[in-house]
Amino acid sequence: MQLYYFAVSYIIGTFMTAYFVGKWNGINLQQVNSQNLGARNAGRELGKLAFVVTVIGDGGKGIVVVLLGRYLDFSEFTLTVGILFVVLGHLYPFWLKFKGGKGIATGIGALLAFSPLLLVALIAGFIGSLPFTKSLTISMVVGFFTYSLYIVATGKFELLLLVVMLMLLTFKHRENLKERVK
Repeated sequence: MQLYYFAVSYIIGTFMTAYFVGKWNGINLQQVNSQNLGARNAGRELGKLAFVVTVIGDGGKGIVVVLLGRYLDFSEFTLTVGILFVVLGHLYPFWLKFKGGKGIATGIGALLAFSPLLLVALIAGFIGSLPFTKSLTISMVVGFFTYSLYIVATGKFELLLLVVMLMLLTFKHRENLKERVK
C-alpha cells in the first residue's frame, strides 16, 4: 500500500498549476521569463491572480498528499517519503520532460499540513533573516536551515527526509542564490 501512496504522491506532484494557468491565458510559461512552471514566473507574466492561483494549486498538492497519508494511517516516516515524492513530481514532471517548478509552494503546503508547529521554525528563520538579507530567496534558505536545525534539535530523526527535501529545494534555487550573492 505504501508503494501506491508514493506513486500517487509523485503523480499528484506532476499536476503543474502554472502550466494550466498559462495555457488558459494562451501562454506557455516554459518559454517566458525564467521558463519555470512556478508561481513567481506565472505572477511576473500574468499578474497577481495567476500568482495566487498557482500558489494555492501547488500548495494544495502538498496538503492533499499529507492528508491522504494521514487518512491511510501511515507513519510519520511514510508521510515524509510521500512529501518527498510530491515535491519530486513538481520538480520533475514526467509529462513535461522532467522540467517543472522549483517546489516552494508544494513543499510549504506539505509542511503546513504535516506539522504547523514545525513550519513556525521555518517562518521564524525566514522573517528573522529578511531584514538582514533583503532577499526572499536567501531568507527562504535561512528558513530551511532553521527548520532543519529544529528537526535535529528535537531528535525526530524520522523526519530527516524533510531536510533532504529542503536541500533539494535549495539546490533548485541555486541560480537565484548565485544572483543574490553577487
